[in-house]
Amino acid sequence: MKKRISLLLALLLLLPFSFALSQSGSLTLEQAKTAALQAAGLSTQEVSILKACPEQDDGYDVYEITLLSGDQWIELTIDCATGRVVDQDTERMKNPSAFLEANNNAATGAYIGLEAAVAATLTQAQLQKEQTEDLYAWVDEEDDMPVYQVRFTYDNQLYESHVNAVNGKVEEKNLLQMLESDR
Repeated sequence: MKKRISLLLALLLLLPFSFALSQSGSLTLEQAKTAALQAAGLSTQEVSILKACPEQDDGYDVYEITLLSGDQWIELTIDCATGRVVDQDTERMKNPSAFLEANNNAATGAYIGLEAAVAATLTQAQLQKEQTEDLYAWVDEEDDMPVYQVRFTYDNQLYESHVNAVNGKVEEKNLLQMLESDR
């Protein structure tokens, strides 16, 4: 079984944040980032945000925020309606510099970069970026190695992929029919 640490460096990437919430007064992404930093007891100067994107957790709208501070991988779940931290997990990373390098938007020589990971995913899906909605990409870890995760919606389908950070091969993909309540 693959070891997965969901410490995804907050990288929204490529498209503006377009997650619309049905409730008035709901948290914005920036407010969720601020709540995450406060809960972790850190400032923006002390962290790299690896992942910041909307999720559904047990039927609730949440933001998943992943921070990297030194060798600490901190994953927080923020309730969109209340701004409360509903889950927080901290783990020590073996090689945080590899994740920071892989998180770089441009190819570095060792890693293909986020843009190339998005391009590989879109090529496999036979889509153009303009055809997608809610496109997010971030660095994650599988078996102590950086991988890129790419997620977007197209035609009421949620598409998720894992892209090898070294060779750019799409290693895993999932295409899920969105439920009526998720639209």
